[in-house]
Amino acid sequence: VVVTDGAGADELRAAARAAYAPTRLLVGPWAAAAVLADKPAAARARAYVCRGPVCALPVDDPAALAAALAAAPTD
Repeated sequence: VVVTDGAGADELRAAARAAYAPTRLLVGPWAAAAVLADKPAAARARAYVCRGPVCALPVDDPAALAAALAAAPTD
């Protein structure tokens, strides 16, 4: 899960941490530039659920992030 900076970032990170996702890795603005390359900053934070190098479309709502993580494979 990649969470960009912006309003709501703390709430998105909290939603990502609360979800059962044993293989989850949470990154943010501290990540390497290559990880953030196609994830532009905006006024509102966005979360990307990625599997390998492929990321789903971004969400900016903690409930939508929780739903996306719940639907993601856990292997």
